[in-house]
Formats: sequence, C-alpha cells, structure tokens
Amino acid sequence: MMLVFVVPFGVMTALYLSEYSLNKKFDKFFIFLLYNLSGVPSVVFGIFGLGFFVLNMGSSLDNFFNTTLVFGKPSMLWGHFFF
Repeated sequence: MMLVFVVPFGVMTALYLSEYSLNKKFDKFFIFLLYNLSGVPSVVFGIFGLGFFVLNMGSSLDNFFNTTLVFGKPSMLWGHFFF
C-alpha cells in the first residue's frame, strides 16, 4: 500500500536532484536525508514509527474523539504508515 505513495515521491526527488536543482542548500538537505536513510537500520525506523504513529498520534486521536483505545492500538492501518 505504501509503495503507491512512496515511489512517486522518490522518483520526483531523484529527478529534481539530477535535473532541476539550483538551490545548493536545499540539495544538501536532501542529500543529508538520503545518507541518513541509508545509514540507519530499518529496525530503528520501525521502532520510531511505532512509537510516533501508534503511541503518540493514536492516543492523541483517541483523546480528540473521546473514545476508548481505538486509534492508540497497533493495527494494519498504522503499520502502513511506517513501513
């Protein structure tokens, strides 16, 4: 499911960096993000995603809608956001 959303952004970023980039500071920021992505193990990103999406965003949505633990528990929907 995430490939549908991620692949177009990756292709657009690659095209931008190789063909259209003029602002060097902005390019250095993208290259920093790419090096960070390639240097950090995927397990670390997965743990961060679990903590951020499920525990922080999910519990905030539960408090916003005044529900008992609906969004704050792990599900396939939250799994798609960080994998």
